[in-house]
Amino acid sequence: MISRVSIDSPSGGARLATSVWAELSEPPHCAGVVLSDGQRLDLAERGFRSVLVSLGPSRAETELVRPRVRAQLWAALMRSFEFFDDQQAVTAAHPAAVIERTAELANACDALIADLQDRSRLPSPSPTPLDPVTRRTHDAINGAAVAAYVGLQLGLPSAALRDLAHGMLLRDISQSPEALAAGPLLPGDRVSMERHADEAFEMLHGLGWGNAAVRLVVRGRHERQDGTGYPGNLRDLNSVRRILGQRFNRELMHPLAELAGVADVFTALNADRPHRLAFSPRAVASELLQHGERSLSQEAVRALLQRWDALHEASTRRDDPLHLGRSVSATGLGSAAGR
Repeated sequence: MISRVSIDSPSGGARLATSVWAELSEPPHCAGVVLSDGQRLDLAERGFRSVLVSLGPSRAETELVRPRVRAQLWAALMRSFEFFDDQQAVTAAHPAAVIERTAELANACDALIADLQDRSRLPSPSPTPLDPVTRRTHDAINGAAVAAYVGLQLGLPSAALRDLAHGMLLRDISQSPEALAAGPLLPGDRVSMERHADEAFEMLHGLGWGNAAVRLVVRGRHERQDGTGYPGNLRDLNSVRRILGQRFNRELMHPLAELAGVADVFTALNADRPHRLAFSPRAVASELLQHGERSLSQEAVRALLQRWDALHEASTRRDDPLHLGRSVSATGLGSAAGR
């Protein structure tokens, strides 16, 4: 059984349910190891407030992104962030350098997709440190993995999965790590915050980075099915499969952006933030189901929750039954939520 516990109060013999990465140059705290006092102290010093633990034996299925693949993604993404954070480098970028960085990230995305293909269930994202620089990279990888897994469940082709993961990795390139680490938005901050999707899109478009699908994932992950999102107030169809006319309708979200939005919300709810702790699996599911009725893709929410391991664990506990109300039947999850 997997549960989230405070960093200073794990049960005796508790094993880490997911590997915890801090910096590429340092070894991870690997999934399956018994959480020692020294590890707890180290994680607390790095800004962790809670961790996912299991009281049972180690299982490979508890790792959202396995260490070898995470290391490849981490290295490629850190080099890309260093590039985008240097405005002079972006302005003077040579096309060959852009091609090299793009290819490195695309190859890392292919490794991620291959790693996810044998998963019968979706493990939870590993705990996120509060250090801004580390958190940006960590959240980018978790979001890309969740989005790609949902895309796999919906039968998307390899090229689409690669574009989806690639866009999710770069979704925050127009924001500094410190901006991402801030607390809840104040009313005056929202306008500037909502510009970041367009800014990231224009940056990638100007560089000729990737293809249109990658760039539209970056721009469209905050759009919503009912037109309440930003930056374009686009609407959508609750389906990643489109007929020809729908594919080129500029009033609709890009189909991959539908999945990106769900993955983005899911990873945010599962992570600690400076102003709040991570949500429980039951609370995450409730939030997604409620928003899936109007603003998030019901198709993507259904594909994600039906395969999410932590929700399956919570729903089978006799002492903690799931009661998600009418949202369950509205999204077609009645049978899945009760298993």
